[in-house]
Amino acid sequence: MELFGVARWPGCADFISCSYTCSHGTQPGVVTLVVPESEIETAATYGNLTFSDGVNPPLVLRDCKLSDIQLQGVGSEGGRMFSLSILDRRWKWAFGSVSGSWNIRDDKGFVKDRVRRYRRVRELAKDCLRAAGENEDGVAGLVEPPHEEDRPEINWVHANPMQALSELVEAFGCRVVFRPFRNDVVILPAGEGALLPQADYVSYTPALDLPEKPSKITVVGSEIAYTVALALEA
Repeated sequence: MELFGVARWPGCADFISCSYTCSHGTQPGVVTLVVPESEIETAATYGNLTFSDGVNPPLVLRDCKLSDIQLQGVGSEGGRMFSLSILDRRWKWAFGSVSGSWNIRDDKGFVKDRVRRYRRVRELAKDCLRAAGENEDGVAGLVEPPHEEDRPEINWVHANPMQALSELVEAFGCRVVFRPFRNDVVILPAGEGALLPQADYVSYTPALDLPEKPSKITVVGSEIAYTVALALEA
């Protein structure tokens, strides 16, 4: 039986072609959806993108975001085609913050204030996942260093949670992995597992860039002591 692939994006009733590039790490995967010009005005900015072939269970990429639109060319029937670049939900990882100072050593190499400032690597990874709104169960694949001196010193000041997590786990030979079929995030050792499939690559130049909008903006600065002189009467 010959299978026919179908891609669905909110506001687009028709499409010409669709491809999805997904890789390890914190950068969002990109879906390239080519549609007729008539679909541009109704295409949604946010939504779930679904791949299906009518037989196998569909792949649903949840909480995606339309990133940019560009002219793809002219179709066989003379109508113009446009390419929509849609980011998987990792686009949200650009936001959020995590703070804390952990495992800071003294001159002899011992952790200062061990009762309150000692933290295991898995606990640090869970802090990052919670700050990014992800499930903390994905740290099961992260191997805990057996010795206290191997645990890293951490000084996060409003650091991006997933960037901090990536730097943390890569020091122990692991990667942050988004699994689209399960819609979850796990920490896994690099170099293990099946080989990546062979795929075509699409290069493009954005013509319309829709920036990600944070829910709030935080200005962070160093601590400042203020000195005020007041004129008083005895």
